Amino acid sequence: MKKIIKINLKEKNDYINKYNENILSYQLSNYILEETKGIDIKEKIEFNISSEFIMSEQEQKDLVDMIRNNFGADISEILHQSKKQKLTYYLILFISIILIIIYSILKIKLLAQFVLILGWVLLGEAICNFLYKGIENKYKISRRKQIINAKIFFK
Repeated sequence: MKKIIKINLKEKNDYINKYNENILSYQLSNYILEETKGIDIKEKIEFNISSEFIMSEQEQKDLVDMIRNNFGADISEILHQSKKQKLTYYLILFISIILIIIYSILKIKLLAQFVLILGWVLLGEAICNFLYKGIENKYKISRRKQIINAKIFFK
């Protein structure tokens, strides 16, 4: 089954970024993301775009390219952020393991307990971030790939 998302353009400025004519407008990008919420990630999407002005074939192709480029850039950005986050999580994981090792060496009981608690908290934080942020980023990427692979029709 496929989900049909209707887009009605009243004027050319509805889909063009006001600062750069080669980029999709922020409002249309957000609208597309909002409309895909609640749609199963494996479900096919179809965009039906109607306009109250005459769009040439070139303008239609440009709009399709803008949509695909916009969400492709989103995927690249998410992947870049994900790599940076993983480096941070590895660092936190390393620090937590070091703290747990230091605990076994320390002779001062109060300080040793503090170091142990801090080590376990950081370890838990690193593991949760690996699991949840990784899943969240994969979902965001899948949603954007779903949009990129959608069929786009003009009326």
